[in-house]
Amino acid sequence: MGANSLLARFLEHLRSAKCAKLHYFNPNASEDPTVNRSNSRRNREGVARAIVAMDEIWIELFSDLGLGDLSYCDLLIHMWLRRDRILHKTDLYAFMPSVSRRTAVKYVQRVIEGGLLEERAMEDDKRVRQVALTATLVERLERFYDLTSEQFFGSA
Repeated sequence: MGANSLLARFLEHLRSAKCAKLHYFNPNASEDPTVNRSNSRRNREGVARAIVAMDEIWIELFSDLGLGDLSYCDLLIHMWLRRDRILHKTDLYAFMPSVSRRTAVKYVQRVIEGGLLEERAMEDDKRVRQVALTATLVERLERFYDLTSEQFFGSA
């Protein structure tokens, strides 16, 4: 499922009957500010719990590969979203905004050397390196998305 359709599904869920009492999704919600604050707080707490669960799922699914650091989460999710495009090795460093460029270079190289990213030279310029996700990482990422989706939307 693409990021846009996942976001659309999440917004649809927020507008659903479960969340219909939230003032900012339902203009007919109570005008009593204490009711709206209570609903907003409950909604925020639910989202916060889902985000914490999402991080815990990442760590559980990727630690055995040496990728439990959430910087790898940023990197691999960006790569997965662009999996149908050619990605140059130098493109990847920007996908890790929480670490320095120097650290990002080390992290990317570590994943390549571990055989979890495929690296090859471009045919027209051997100095430029193309990097892609391996099937192992794609499968693991898709499992991560399925489990995370359950945190936000419940079981299918």
